[in-house]
Amino acid sequence: MIDAVQRLAPGDDTGTLRGSVIDSNGAAINGAAVSVYCAGCNTMTNQAGEFTFANLKPGSYVVVVSKAGYYREFLPRYSVFKGLDWTYAPIELERCPAEGCERIPRQEKIGPRCE
Repeated sequence: MIDAVQRLAPGDDTGTLRGSVIDSNGAAINGAAVSVYCAGCNTMTNQAGEFTFANLKPGSYVVVVSKAGYYREFLPRYSVFKGLDWTYAPIELERCPAEGCERIPRQEKIGPRCE
């Protein structure tokens, strides 16, 4: 789900992907690791739970989010379009009942493979 779209400077051949990470109560999660799978882009959420990936090539991406104490999430179909800055709806992480859950996807989902 998209929350907002803005145009970047004319002539910009890349796009920006923005979002945030929250818990089941809607509270921001600071320090969650966020990556654009297969693109080699990694960042951490700030105190407001927000993350930004700028200068991405247009295309469809998988966003991976992990944090100690939460299940890791593989989220497909995050689109980046030439010259646009997209802000996606918050990503909700689910608490995990045991240690080490951040290393395995929730419900044993299999993550995507890089081509």
